[in-house]
Amino acid sequence: MLFERKSSSRSCLFDSQKICPDANSCAAHRAWHEVGDAMTRFLEMTTLADIAAQKILMDRG
Repeated sequence: MLFERKSSSRSCLFDSQKICPDANSCAAHRAWHEVGDAMTRFLEMTTLADIAAQKILMDRG
């Protein structure tokens, strides 16, 4: 089971009712774009089994 993301849109940090498109975004959106992309990749590629396996390895080591 992969983590699921409920929304692919990005709300503006200054106005949660507004969407900040990449082409015409606020300064905060541009600064956090890379972080958001990394989080999306993590959620798309990580399973709970992956996290459990890492925990087991850490406990042994």
